[in-house]
Amino acid sequence: MLLVRLILLAASLFLLAPESYAFPSFEDFWRYTCSPGGFNKRAFAKAKRQSNEAGVTGAIGTLDLACVQSAREIAIYLNAYKKWQNSTDSKPEPKFNNRVSRVLIGKAFNKLFGQYKKQKQNPELLYNLGIAYALKGDVWAVNRLDEVSNKFSSSRRAPFATLALAEFFFDKDGLARAQRYYDRAARVKNPAVKFYRQYKMAWVDYA
Repeated sequence: MLLVRLILLAASLFLLAPESYAFPSFEDFWRYTCSPGGFNKRAFAKAKRQSNEAGVTGAIGTLDLACVQSAREIAIYLNAYKKWQNSTDSKPEPKFNNRVSRVLIGKAFNKLFGQYKKQKQNPELLYNLGIAYALKGDVWAVNRLDEVSNKFSSSRRAPFATLALAEFFFDKDGLARAQRYYDRAARVKNPAVKFYRQYKMAWVDYA
């Protein structure tokens, strides 16, 4: 599943990266990788407040809330799975439950799309709409994220949109296209993005 895979990949990046790398801020990087540091109560509270606001802020806040909630669901599942592995009881293997985050992603998408009809030239809005499409597994993610990456290449979201495109194609087994986007994302002067590109290229080479 895309959502689970994104979080686990982000967790791997967080654990494998040397301390000398300056990671982007939580707000900048997590929207596609879904909380690389795991569930964060403060981030959850902040996203919940923002999700109740009107306009673009509320729409993005709802998507933020969905991703932080998804990190919470992953943490619950991994904890349950670890206990199950170490148990001597013959209990059934725990199942992953992401119903709440999926509902929130749907709500976020509806809010973002409603705002997009009014503000089609807002790169922040386009980026988050692209992420919502990607989390739904919808190919329209490519159009929105590519627009941010190319048309709004000077925006702060452009390198992350490019990275998100790489992740989208990687998940869809479009490894050649994924590599092109990873290479493009690595051109920016951001050590975290470059490190992540190296990490994922190892997966591309392995595949």
